[in-house]
Amino acid sequence: MSSKNKLLSNIDDALHIITGKRLIDMGFRVVEYFGEDLVRKLFKEEQAQDPNDPYAILEIRPGAHSIIVKAAYRALARQYHPDSDLAPNREKFQKIQEAYDEIMSKQKEESNDD
Repeated sequence: MSSKNKLLSNIDDALHIITGKRLIDMGFRVVEYFGEDLVRKLFKEEQAQDPNDPYAILEIRPGAHSIIVKAAYRALARQYHPDSDLAPNREKFQKIQEAYDEIMSKQKEESNDD
């Protein structure tokens, strides 16, 4: 994955965590800067995710930076925690925890391999 593509993915994930919107909702400015081909490729990857994939559970893209993973986990955990007033869901919360643990352990293994 190119550095430009990684940057775009991380920006899109951060924007989604903060606002609930994706870059595609922001219109032409993103396309002007990153290029139409790259933006289309990025959003095709989003649609192709397996629903049991840990990245799909956390609503982020594969290869997301650890900061993005933590932010997504915290936002979803806050929403689905069994003691939450927003939308308590014990099963969803457990899936979110498992997805977070899986992604972070993979990232830790990759950093130890380097």
